[in-house]
Amino acid sequence: MLAAAAAPQTPATETHDDYVRASKDGEFLSAYYPEGALKRGEEGTVWFKIGIEKEGWISSCEITQSSGYQALDRETCEIMVQYARVKPVRTAEGRIVRAVEDGRIAWQLPASAPRSATAPSFNRTRKPDPIMCRRDNTTGSMVAKTIQCLTRSEWELQQGFTQDTWREFQGKGHSSGG
Repeated sequence: MLAAAAAPQTPATETHDDYVRASKDGEFLSAYYPEGALKRGEEGTVWFKIGIEKEGWISSCEITQSSGYQALDRETCEIMVQYARVKPVRTAEGRIVRAVEDGRIAWQLPASAPRSATAPSFNRTRKPDPIMCRRDNTTGSMVAKTIQCLTRSEWELQQGFTQDTWREFQGKGHSSGG
């Protein structure tokens, strides 16, 4: 998912997922490097906290330490909630539980990429909103699931829109007497 400056060649028999699982310290394939950040020569390490549901899917992601670049910070959480697969967390007794785990992704530019002329802006870069995900049954199916991931502010906007829609619907559906 991310680029290591000197990523080892993946043997033909090894799949993309195998390589990602074997990568160390969150250094993944360059295919997922944010295009704008790559062009601007931005690199750095992003520390995050993820919420892990009992089924092993990522329910939330929050940046705990910025890389200094907004694009890298945002992409880190998007990659985690969309592509990361983790084993369910178990207690010492073997019971599966929800959990919160810390991690990092080291965004490293490929050797051929230009380097940024400006240093990361830790003071000016606002920490991105946490990304929270919700899994719901797909309409018409009890098996298929859909996942929707939004930032806290996006969920609040959607909730406000939904409430306004229901108020409007309820107002049209009832007469005021007479």
